[in-house]
Amino acid sequence: MLDVAGAPPGTYHSDGRRQFRENELPLQRALRGETISDLDIVVRNRFRPEGVWLRIRANPVTDASGQVKFAVCAFTDISAAHVSEQRDNIFRQVFAQTQEAIIITDATFIVQFANQAYWDLTGELPDKTLDRPFSPQEADYNEGSSWVEMQNICRTEGAGLESS
Repeated sequence: MLDVAGAPPGTYHSDGRRQFRENELPLQRALRGETISDLDIVVRNRFRPEGVWLRIRANPVTDASGQVKFAVCAFTDISAAHVSEQRDNIFRQVFAQTQEAIIITDATFIVQFANQAYWDLTGELPDKTLDRPFSPQEADYNEGSSWVEMQNICRTEGAGLESS
């Protein structure tokens, strides 16, 4: 996650590091006649030094002569979505870069994801594996094997994961 220790209060670009200059602020831009659509910013103050992530839309409102009279701004707090996206990116990086072969199936053993280490180890191709039933390479999976045991547990007790 972004290290913001010691960052001064203010309004920051979506990289969380570069502070907006006064004339760059979305409201100022809208007052100059610019329409702002879905601009993500970070606002830090003494109460929230880690920042609040906001998505901004701003529209200038003009009079009959076309002069900007005021601006209408809408702010949506996207902090939770931003944190979730950062976590997802970290998990994707770990999943992609680990040297261990990883394959993820749903509760019915349909392959949902696999990492590069899995493709390298098995020699399988994604288009022949993804969205298809997982079938391990070992030929002898008989009753009592860990694979058969795991299948039976998942079928009778569920995978233990709740869908969100």
